[in-house]
Amino acid sequence: MDGKHPLGLIFMVLAFGAAIAAAIWVFGSKNLEAYRSGIVNDLTHIASDAYLFRKKPATLGGGGGSYGGYSIPENLRRTGFGFYEIS
Repeated sequence: MDGKHPLGLIFMVLAFGAAIAAAIWVFGSKNLEAYRSGIVNDLTHIASDAYLFRKKPATLGGGGGSYGGYSIPENLRRTGFGFYEIS
């Protein structure tokens, strides 16, 4: 060997490592954006359900113009993006 091959091998390993790091960064940021979108979607559903509760007359099991007595439905409390509760 003439001594140039080990340098080329080191360069290739470094380039490959940089490519892997870049891929992790790109896909990681897209994954983070997907989680943010999922959380916003969950909160939008909860807000919509709360609004419908407020608009429904108290005689029909709603809030009658108030959010008092509202609780998050079971199917919206726990999702793949988080746990939600009202306190």
